[in-house]
Amino acid sequence: MDMKKLMDKIASNNDLKTLLTHLRTNFIQEGKTDEEAKMIVQNIINDNQILLEDFLTHYIICVKGPLAECEQSNPGYESFVNYDNGLFYISTRHCQHWFFENKNDELKKHYLYTDFDIDIFSTSAKEYIDQLGQDSDIFSQTEQDIRKQFLESSITKIKTNKHKGFFLAGEPGVGKTTLLKVLANGIASLKSEFKTVSFINVAHLMSLVKGSNFNEKHLETQKRLFDKLKNADVLFLDDIGSEVPSSWSRDDILLNLLNYRMEHQKITFFSSNFSMNEIHKHYFLKNQNHAVEQIKQKRFIERIHALSEEFILPGKSKRI
Repeated sequence: MDMKKLMDKIASNNDLKTLLTHLRTNFIQEGKTDEEAKMIVQNIINDNQILLEDFLTHYIICVKGPLAECEQSNPGYESFVNYDNGLFYISTRHCQHWFFENKNDELKKHYLYTDFDIDIFSTSAKEYIDQLGQDSDIFSQTEQDIRKQFLESSITKIKTNKHKGFFLAGEPGVGKTTLLKVLANGIASLKSEFKTVSFINVAHLMSLVKGSNFNEKHLETQKRLFDKLKNADVLFLDDIGSEVPSSWSRDDILLNLLNYRMEHQKITFFSSNFSMNEIHKHYFLKNQNHAVEQIKQKRFIERIHALSEEFILPGKSKRI
């Protein structure tokens, strides 16, 4: 391949063009004139002509699509040119087909635990807000604004390292769980902050714990789960109050979890069909010693108040 043809091919390759422009800029910043920088870059191209010709001859552009459509010799990976100390060398990275197939890979890295399938529900805050605008026959403008306010206020809490989350209360079917999932995805995808996230439905948590047969294997599984819930930077406890309340579920499971997070100043978000005032009554167990029960219930509710502030999500059920 003659040099003119090589330069034409380089000019049509965006990655190489960007790399060479970056090199020239660096040389200018080091004190070279524009002409000197151009000459140095051209000499580097001349010295690496065989490698560049080989790279451009076999170069394949990937576009977003199923991995099965990838034409790379190693599907899912594409070659690109790097530069170091006067030499170009070829490296590999994931291609667009791989990212299409694994679009939620980065998102999943932030989740310590979740009981919803991220591949089925990976909705971002922007996608959710855009969808709200299209569903104006379902959500009034006021309902849309309140949901946007919840997401914006919650993200602000995360970015400013607040220790109190929200206790999202509203009628069944109003969209609390969806809103929490969207927020969880939003936090997990923050570029400026690396936050670990755990998300679990409280009734599901109780079924997992109750399902343990208390043998060594199940106890270890239970411990790993609790570690993920306790230690996540951000914890979502969805639909608290939906489980059958008992002294075991309240005091042995939830209180221990909430107490740990309160003491370690870890932000926690809740959703519930009960308001904070109603959940206070919901967790009072009438068949227990009244005086002792009052103390236990108060301790539990105090943890919820210490970890969150109430946010009412108005509206009626959106379920069909």
